[in-house]
Amino acid sequence: MKKHRSVLFSILSVFIVCVSLLGPAYNISPDNVPSNPILPRPEPPRSVGIKFPLVFESNVGQAPLEVKYLAHGAGYDLYITEHELVVVARVASTANRTATGKYPTGYTSPVPISKISPRDNVGFRDFHPQILRIRFSGRLDTPAFHPIEPMSGRANYFIRNDPKHWHTNIPVFGRVIEHNVWPGIDLAWYGNQGRLECDFIVTPIAKASQIQFTVDEKPNPRVDVKGNLLVGLLELMKPTVYQQFGGQRRLVNCRYSISQKGHLPARVRFEIASYDHARSLVIDPSVKLAYSTYLGGSGIDAVFNVGNGIAVDAQGSAYVTGWTLSQNFPLRYPFEGTPVPPGGDFQETVFVTKFTPNGNGLIYSTYLGGFGTWGDQANGIAVDSNGYAYITGTTGSNNFPLVNAFQTQNRGYGVTTQVPFTAFLTKLSADGSALIYSTYLGGSGTDGGYGVAVDSNQNAYVVGWTKSTDFPTKNSFQGQYNACGNGDCLGATDAFITKFSFDGRSLVYSTYLGGTVTGPGDVFLTSGTSVGGIAVDSKGSAYLTGYTNTPNFPTQNPFQNSLGGTANDVVNAFVSKLSPDGSSLVYSTYLGGNYWDFGDGIAVDSAGSAYIAGQALSSDFPVHKSLSSFAKVTIQRCIRGQVHAGWQLLDLLHLSRRLIS
Repeated sequence: MKKHRSVLFSILSVFIVCVSLLGPAYNISPDNVPSNPILPRPEPPRSVGIKFPLVFESNVGQAPLEVKYLAHGAGYDLYITEHELVVVARVASTANRTATGKYPTGYTSPVPISKISPRDNVGFRDFHPQILRIRFSGRLDTPAFHPIEPMSGRANYFIRNDPKHWHTNIPVFGRVIEHNVWPGIDLAWYGNQGRLECDFIVTPIAKASQIQFTVDEKPNPRVDVKGNLLVGLLELMKPTVYQQFGGQRRLVNCRYSISQKGHLPARVRFEIASYDHARSLVIDPSVKLAYSTYLGGSGIDAVFNVGNGIAVDAQGSAYVTGWTLSQNFPLRYPFEGTPVPPGGDFQETVFVTKFTPNGNGLIYSTYLGGFGTWGDQANGIAVDSNGYAYITGTTGSNNFPLVNAFQTQNRGYGVTTQVPFTAFLTKLSADGSALIYSTYLGGSGTDGGYGVAVDSNQNAYVVGWTKSTDFPTKNSFQGQYNACGNGDCLGATDAFITKFSFDGRSLVYSTYLGGTVTGPGDVFLTSGTSVGGIAVDSKGSAYLTGYTNTPNFPTQNPFQNSLGGTANDVVNAFVSKLSPDGSSLVYSTYLGGNYWDFGDGIAVDSAGSAYIAGQALSSDFPVHKSLSSFAKVTIQRCIRGQVHAGWQLLDLLHLSRRLIS
């Protein structure tokens, strides 16, 4: 069965349930229901396909002094100094794992991130930097930098619980010009569809033969059959060289030339055919990161630039949050006092990005996190009517940035038997440049925030999972941790829901939600109960959905009063509605069949009807007025092992077409 589970996750059926509008069998009214791993499960839904534009930040202290401009790309970071371009790509170690796919020539150890299967269980500590340095030889010592094409967006960094390390309202630009890199030759850096472009602009008085650069990289660079320069994980495309004649481009032939002496770094030049030296010449070799991908587009969780949450305000601006694997600028000779994360090469850092309504630009990108062995992740985001963003997630830092905090300590720190993860809640100003409040939320065990909602009074509601027996509670429906009843439950989790006051300094209510795990559970999933989504109605009632494998999950007026199969072998979704004060359940029900079903998202309309979306693997998932008969056949065939590549692709294609129609 385990062998089929990785296959099964690739054909999860999507379910959407309207709680109250599906006819008599599903008539769950707003107030009554007829009585008829440390991290959450491996694959929460992620469908953010936004490609971030490549913009350049001025260095105002967020990087070492030698860095003039920096940019964050999909899977890499760029640093421009007076003497070199430094690219830090994110790759994963192949230790103890067999990798598939085509690697860059000469590389057998690092695995391109987009070639890792979502089922490879890649951990945070498996990622290491691949550093590439391109030094421009024979250039002037101090070229002048000139940023142009200023963007309306801003970058902000809230790193550590110390305002001295915070940098806000950093201007960003679409293009940076280095003047007189060589006499009479400028270098323009800019982005094009997320790809780095570098134009060498040769004035009539200059000689293009001056341009040369060395590559500090093994194996040595080489030119492929297409004329592209392959340098580790980078690919410099065959240069486009041209001159302007009457508004028209006239192309000039050009190719790379590589030379090397002994053990010295390889030297690269451009061999250019004859051209008109009375006119300017542009050499344009665009830079491509091999295997780079869209944000969240590689199909792999826990990699880089993972978008876990998205919200939209009344003006149509999208807010995306998640986490990115960030790495400090790799100094050749680190100055004294340069902090280095003790836990690994990369640090997981929260990002929050607000896009313009048309999606073509950034209003702000804010980075948020602590600094230490363990990193930080954001899992959910909400936006109120004033444009304030509320972010929740999980932090392993003991110096996460805090302002007006309800809880000022990560209470899991110092417990040697666990990773010190705890939940957090942060409220950002409308322009992303200030923290209104930011707080830890958790007990002495491990905890994680997974979703957040906000009501019209700016009260934030946070949901997630906890293993803490002393999680903060107040006015609770369930005042104690129930999940682990027999001491052999693989660190089972309860869900939690916490409502904060508008200023974030106190709790309105906070409660556990969950039953007891009756056996050792399944190592493939987190045992117990976890929340996948939250919504709040106009009266302040919270609606939750998630998943549980506990046979005594709290129910009230349930549509389905028990698990759809044997506990520990079955995971069902659940739907619960809490009273406005959090002290009781209005209704709570299982929702699922005889295998694995997950509630991932929930919404509520003005009438108080709840709509649940999720993923179902059960062949008998409750359905009504749906395309379920086709989905059932698909899943039943897969469970019986009747899966091969051609059949699976064909059936999925038919299923997706029918779902779309």
